Amino acid sequence: MQGQTEWYVFIHDGARPFVTPEIIRRAYESVCRWDACVVGMPVKDTIKVVDEEGCVVSCPKRSLVWQAQTPQVFSVPLIVDAYRRQMEEDCREVTDDAMVAESQAGVKIHMVEGSYENIKITTPEDLAVAEAFISARQQALQSRNHG
Repeated sequence: MQGQTEWYVFIHDGARPFVTPEIIRRAYESVCRWDACVVGMPVKDTIKVVDEEGCVVSCPKRSLVWQAQTPQVFSVPLIVDAYRRQMEEDCREVTDDAMVAESQAGVKIHMVEGSYENIKITTPEDLAVAEAFISARQQALQSRNHG
């Protein structure tokens, strides 16, 4: 399927207001090559995988673990077919569009660098961080305009 279509869909989470034109450009370049990509960033923290009792069962190599963001971008035929198949199955474990493409279309999803500022605002703490980003951007604009 690679390279057979010029139609792509960018699926973006409305709770992520800090997406940039650069992120969109990188995602577009990636989807043109891979047919499926997810914006994200390498994790900064050590990640622990635990069992049902909360006991650590593994610790993945940090350099191989990324936090997924949006947009997630797919060729239109790929994601439409993947969702058509997914609708015939239990969807309760699906947490993002890339999971649907991976499980139903069997494709490799390419990770694309996003930004640590491309946060998802879901908690009061997230909102405080977002306000800090906005304040910093406003100060930078004022400095440029007065400098």
